[in-house]
Amino acid sequence: MLANLLLVLWATCSPLSSLAAPGTPVPGIAVQDPKPADGERARLERLGEIARALQDPASDAVALTTEAVRLVGFVLWSEERKVLAEPTGAPRLHLAITDAEIRAYTRMFRDGHTVARSDLIGAMDVLFRGLGGEGSVERFLRDWMNDGFNSGNPSVRALTAFVQDLGFHRAGAEGRIEGEAECDLDPLQALLVLRVLTEDMGTPLRRAIARGEIGAPPKEGGKEEEAEAPRGPAVAAGGAWARADEPPGWGEDAYVGGITGLFGEVVGTLGKLGKGISDGVGKANAISTIAKFIATYTFLKGETRVEDPGQPLIRTKDRDPGEQRTLVARFYIDGTRVTDWMKEHRVLVATAGLDIDMPKTGALKGVETEWDIKQDRHSSKSHLIQTVRGTGDISKIKTDANGEARIRVEGTPQPRKLDPNAVMPLDKSVRIVVTPQVKATEMQQDLVDAVTGAIGIKGGPPGWITPVIECLYRMKWKGGRWFDLQVRDWQPAETIGQAEITVRASGSSFSRRGGYRMTLQRTLKFSDVRMNVSGFEMPKMPDPELLKLMPPNVRKQMEEGMRQMAEAAKKRMFMGRGPGLAELHIHDSAAGFMEADGCDDGSTETRITWDGDESMEWTEEAAALRGVNFMIDADLDRKVAVLRVRMLADTRVVTTTRGSKGKSQTHEQRERMEVLSGLELEPPFNKSIEIPLNETEIRDMGASNYYGVVAVPFRFGPQDRFRGTAHVAYSATRKLSPKEGGR
Repeated sequence: MLANLLLVLWATCSPLSSLAAPGTPVPGIAVQDPKPADGERARLERLGEIARALQDPASDAVALTTEAVRLVGFVLWSEERKVLAEPTGAPRLHLAITDAEIRAYTRMFRDGHTVARSDLIGAMDVLFRGLGGEGSVERFLRDWMNDGFNSGNPSVRALTAFVQDLGFHRAGAEGRIEGEAECDLDPLQALLVLRVLTEDMGTPLRRAIARGEIGAPPKEGGKEEEAEAPRGPAVAAGGAWARADEPPGWGEDAYVGGITGLFGEVVGTLGKLGKGISDGVGKANAISTIAKFIATYTFLKGETRVEDPGQPLIRTKDRDPGEQRTLVARFYIDGTRVTDWMKEHRVLVATAGLDIDMPKTGALKGVETEWDIKQDRHSSKSHLIQTVRGTGDISKIKTDANGEARIRVEGTPQPRKLDPNAVMPLDKSVRIVVTPQVKATEMQQDLVDAVTGAIGIKGGPPGWITPVIECLYRMKWKGGRWFDLQVRDWQPAETIGQAEITVRASGSSFSRRGGYRMTLQRTLKFSDVRMNVSGFEMPKMPDPELLKLMPPNVRKQMEEGMRQMAEAAKKRMFMGRGPGLAELHIHDSAAGFMEADGCDDGSTETRITWDGDESMEWTEEAAALRGVNFMIDADLDRKVAVLRVRMLADTRVVTTTRGSKGKSQTHEQRERMEVLSGLELEPPFNKSIEIPLNETEIRDMGASNYYGVVAVPFRFGPQDRFRGTAHVAYSATRKLSPKEGGR
């Protein structure tokens, strides 16, 4: 009730009258200053489009990322710190991304690299605690991701939105970086997060060094060196001390934080430590170059294959295990990438005082690999494959002298014996991710040693290389490879249906005094559902010569009957009966802020999350009890199908409201929601979801497949002012009798 009262108070003082359920019209959200608001909305819409486009392997990741970082407010530099392009979004963030970084991190993005959010935080904690920081940088990252959209700086809002959009377009709810659950970051998210966190730590340190507030490295005798210039471009250029007004990291002169509270925290910590901090120069170099050393993971290449007889692996129809296959992953260091890195970072290599040996290339030998078979972790009922007995711990499979690691898998036994004459073949896939693992720091030949050893780094300036390597150990960067193992399964059915509706959308609205952003992440999926089919089959036409012999009235009746049967044969209705699986996932969020304008509570921030997950193993009784429907009406003549689906998720809705005095109120309630709840479908889909119908005969399966996909535009949010697209797909695969053709 208190949360509702706060929303009413907000409505009195703000053009945002409420943060209602997704898609619910919100009156009174009129934009008071349309030109700036429209410009920011267009900016965020374009960033959302870029985040979505980057998921397409055929897109130009370098061009898209370059556009995005400039639109967010970054300046584009060369590795020599020359300005290559100014920001296109205002105000500027006073932070730089380099062209070499974009090339390296987009390459790792395309290769499917990831890093766990907790591991990235752990790596940054190494640097933070080296500056005397207490606790963890986690709270600063969480505050940024949770509240960044409420910032008064449009570029901070844009940066926050883009980092979030990258996550949910890639992984949906599992990619929600602002959530409480653990998540993986892709390399582009990691680069942007690292640039903010490292500059929030590094800039105050470099300025303190320049002002003489932090001691220089000690001499061999233990006394402080007063005149020796620090090595490395990260702290000084041209052998001179950096001046306080010319910080030489990856921030511009005017950078003073403002994205997280970490900048101010480090300023306070350094003020307390002063001369007591050991080797500030080495620490500054480590902070400024960590992103460069992460880029060395572009050297790491991987290949996967399935040894003969290849794919697919075929499950049995009984309680015995299915066929076996040997899966192989090979990892090696790509020497051409080493050369590229040396060229792009020649200033770092030449002036940083690194101890360089001959580069090493070739197979990644003796490294443990982790094999992650992406199947349901909560239940083994739906598992398609399993490791062969005696395989051992698949998180510790070592590579051999050729850099190859192997495991052997087999089809899982069926839960019950199937009738071979009453099943349909189903081609499915299981995603497998293989990742070289970092072992303990005291172990030799681990991943970090192999990757950094590829450029021949044996050592560097005191206090620099050690924290860099420790950061890499803690980060556990996952430079692995993934592939899909094809599996042929069996389902007791004559006809099997599939359907999926995916909603990924974001929208933003701004006024002179406030802003509002909503993101939708929803998926409805029906998998391997047995379908009943109604509709006539067109019989074989009688011999025309035989018709000629019939009396005219009989022939006329025969022809009319055939015409009616032909019309009836143009229609098919597929109705879900089970077994099968139905699941609905809803993970939406909304955030709004309002600046003070005469109200006692001053400025107000509100955040709402909608989280609902439902799954059901399909039986007719369960479907009827829970109101679950799955139907496909197919018109074979018009070549269209109408998809009719229904499933509800018990959704947890949490509203958190915070005033300018820092007081926070949280309200929780439950709602029953469908995948299209609150969405205003645009014509012609506002009447029914009609989808093109394609038909293909699958000869090796003795089946015919109807299928189609369509993009459904919709509006959502306050006054339906935001636009999004739902992607809808279906298929129905029918076993054909020997006499049937394609229908």
